[in-house]
Formats: sequence, C-alpha cells, structure tokens
Amino acid sequence: MAKNQRQRRPLQDEGRTEKTTSRERAQASRRQRDRIEENRDRREQRRERNRLRRQTVDSIRSPKEDIRVDRLDSRLMPVEDTFLGRPVGVPTDLPVLIGERWGANESNEGFSDGVEANVTWWVPTYTTERNGYPALLVGGSGGDTFRIPAGLAGVWDIRYHVTWAATSSTGIRTHTIEFSGGSPIIAYMSFDGEDTSGEVNTRYLFNEGDEFYTTANQNSGGSLDLLGASVPQFTYLELTFVGK
Repeated sequence: MAKNQRQRRPLQDEGRTEKTTSRERAQASRRQRDRIEENRDRREQRRERNRLRRQTVDSIRSPKEDIRVDRLDSRLMPVEDTFLGRPVGVPTDLPVLIGERWGANESNEGFSDGVEANVTWWVPTYTTERNGYPALLVGGSGGDTFRIPAGLAGVWDIRYHVTWAATSSTGIRTHTIEFSGGSPIIAYMSFDGEDTSGEVNTRYLFNEGDEFYTTANQNSGGSLDLLGASVPQFTYLELTFVGK
C-alpha cells in the first residue's frame, strides 16, 4: 500500500505543478495586458500634452485672423493683404495743412536809403484753402496786407525770408512784421549790410480779422532792391496755422 502511494505521489505533484504554471501564466498575461494599457495611457497623455503645448505656441506666434485685425489701427484703410493675411493700409485721417507761402512782387525795387517801406507779394508758391478758408493775402497797397479769416483765430507760425540784390560795406538791413497801422510790431530782425539775406521766425496768437504786413529798410547810402518775382525762394513769406 505504501508502495502504491509512493508511486502515485509524483502524479499529484505533477498536477499541482501544472495548475501552478497555468495560474502563473494567467497572472503574467494580466500583468502584461496591464503594462500595455498603462503604456497606451501614457502615450495618450503625452500626445495630449504635446497638442496643448503646440496650440499655446501657435496662439502666441500666430494669433487668429480676427484678433490680428482687431489690433490694427482703425485709421488704416486696407489696400492689400500680406502673406500673413494682415491688411496693409494708409492713414485716412492725416491732418490737413492750413497755410500758404508767397514770393515777393517784382515791384520791390528801389528801397531808398533810410526809408522803411512795405514789401509786396504776389507769387503764390502754395496756398491750402481747405474747408472754404480764403487766402490770407487780401491786397492793400500792391498786395502787402494779410488778414486772419473767420474760424482761424489761434497761433500762426511765420517765416519772413529776405534777400537783397547787393551787399554794402556800410549800414544795416532791418525787417519787421507788424500790424496794419504800424503798431504793435509782431517780430523784428536786422543784419549788417555785408550780408544779403536773413530771416524772421516767430509764432503769434492772432484774432479773427487781424491784419498785418511786412516791411524792409536799409541805410547803405543809396537805393537797393529785394530779389523776388522770378526766383520766389529768394524773398518769401510763409504762414502756417498751428492751432487754437
């Protein structure tokens, strides 16, 4: 009896071994499936993080079209699209220059020694008569008087440039911008007779209807001429409205 039991025992051990091996294989298979699923989940999470990161970078580097358009200056008028799709424009509300520049009349000749006389103007280099504003030059004696029109009271920039036809070793040249009637003087300039040209630069607060003119004087001992007419840039008056 004992002998037979000893003979069957290996069979029972073998059965237990087979069951254990099958269970271990199942457990190993489950662990492998779990690892596969965990790796798949990690890959999905990694892909999602990368996708979100790319979206963030793209949004910073290249905002959406409507955002780019909203950031454009509203004063720009689109004329074409660039390769990025952003409209290119030009300003549509640039300030309008109100002002004018006049060259000296050819009659500015024979300024007698020591006698102050008005300078006359008639050669318009440019006049910007926008919104119905008339030209400032209104005539007077030979075209020498300027008047501030209605609606343009305020600060004006004035450049009064003169060039004499000849120099002189004696005397001085004087020039003024003054109100009609000679008072008050708005601006004044003088230089030696050895120089032929000079310039008055000033700003002045005018009222509507104010009238003014320019003068020239020299005391070189004889009469002298101002250069003008054929070459307006030699002697000119430039008036520019600065603002109220």
